[in-house]
Amino acid sequence: MSTTAADPIIAKHRAAQAWKLHCSSHPRIRSTLGTWTNSTAADGTPMLSCRVTGPDARDALQSWARDHTLFLSSDGDQRPTFDYSVPGRVTCVWRTGGVWIEMWHPDTPKPTPAIVAALVASRTSPGILRRFSPSGRLPITRTRKERTK
Repeated sequence: MSTTAADPIIAKHRAAQAWKLHCSSHPRIRSTLGTWTNSTAADGTPMLSCRVTGPDARDALQSWARDHTLFLSSDGDQRPTFDYSVPGRVTCVWRTGGVWIEMWHPDTPKPTPAIVAALVASRTSPGILRRFSPSGRLPITRTRKERTK
C-alpha cells in the first residue's frame, strides 16, 4: 500500500514536525500545538486545523510563518498567509500536497509593556507648569513693575 502526499496524516505529521523544529531552534518560544481536527474545506479537499496555545502564541505563529521553509511540490500548493475572516481568531493557512492546514490562535490584544503604560500615565497627569498657571501653558510671573516718578 502506497501513501500519497494528499494524505492528511502525512500533512499533519509534516506540519507538527516543522513546528517542533521551529520551536527547538527558537528557545524563547513557549507555545505548543493543541489537538488537531479534521474537516473538509469548501473546495472538497481535506483540511486540518490546530490551535496554538501558550503565552506567546501570536509571536510564535508570526515567526513560524515568516521563517518556515515550505516546499511547494504539488500543483495548487500555497504559501502560508494570515486570515482574519473569523471574528476573534487569527489563522495562518496554507495548502500542501492537496491538504489545507490552518494553525490559529485567539485574537486578543497584545499586552502593553509596563514601561509604556507608565509613560502614558505620566503624560496624562498634570505637569509642572500646571502648578504655576491656571491654564497650564505659561508660568505666572511674580515680577512687579515699579512706578517711576
